[in-house]
Amino acid sequence: LMNDRIFSGDTLLIRGTGRTDFQNGDPYDAYNSLFERILKLPEETLLYPAHDYKGDTVSTIGEEKKFNPRLQVSSAEEYANIMNNLNLPDPKMMDIAVPGNLRLGIDLKRQKNTNGLTAEEFQNVITNDNHALLDLRENSEIYHDGKIANSNHVPFNMVSDFLIKEKEKLQGKKVLMYCAVGHRSTLAVQVSKSYGYQNCYHLMGGIKNWIAQNNPIKKKGALLMGFKSISVEDAAQSIKNGALIIDVREPNEFDQAHLERAFLVPLSSITAEKIQKINPQNKTILIHCRSGKRSKVAADILLSQDYSGEILELDEGIIAWIDANQPILSDI
Repeated sequence: LMNDRIFSGDTLLIRGTGRTDFQNGDPYDAYNSLFERILKLPEETLLYPAHDYKGDTVSTIGEEKKFNPRLQVSSAEEYANIMNNLNLPDPKMMDIAVPGNLRLGIDLKRQKNTNGLTAEEFQNVITNDNHALLDLRENSEIYHDGKIANSNHVPFNMVSDFLIKEKEKLQGKKVLMYCAVGHRSTLAVQVSKSYGYQNCYHLMGGIKNWIAQNNPIKKKGALLMGFKSISVEDAAQSIKNGALIIDVREPNEFDQAHLERAFLVPLSSITAEKIQKINPQNKTILIHCRSGKRSKVAADILLSQDYSGEILELDEGIIAWIDANQPILSDI
């Protein structure tokens, strides 16, 4: 990012987005980079991608929001479904380029030299030592891959603020950090040293290596057991019983039609902390979206952040609610 322009590499292209089917590619990571970072820039920001086979050289964030077909999705799950079903042929020289790419980045030797711990060593500290466990990944990654139990979610871009704010509380503890493959956690340990920390360590190879070695994890499937998908009839009854309604759609969807007394918390910004502020009495919450996809993702995100209240989710969303002739507030 430089002043009024961004060089987006292969992440955001002109009327397209970068492939996620190469080595270490992940559509959920790509969705987060697009919707949580790049597309939050001012719409007049100039966009220069790494390449364009049609000869276009520059666009704007606003133009891509309106006209890029890959960005017309309502959830990370929908984006991943598109990217996982492109079925594109491998580029020429793929067998040469991939090994070369894999040799780049922060290798395990460098990770080890920066207070890196093997999965076994990491588990031993968790079991035997006073520690604080930090997950540096984004919500979408946690939803996709799960997490190590009892982790505190501190996204990498917030780690500096966390280390400054919590320094006194972290004294006497080993601070354990992990990310997807060990790159961000290596950098986070380096950052910690600039704030005078000598007790920060990280997981070499990240959670992908942790999972590969069959270590325990709170998986997506387990998280899904933590909330209940309910029918329109049961949702209506839960509202009568005092459930707090959380609408995770976008503002324009909310303005068109919404449930009375619903709180708008778009999926892209939902956190357990935000819901707890809305719901200090810890009432049952009823999450809904348009069709039921985003609401399930939202419920999983809250559970991944150890939200402790009861979570209900309206199966098939506001579409089913309207089809059942339930009351709404509408600007249509």
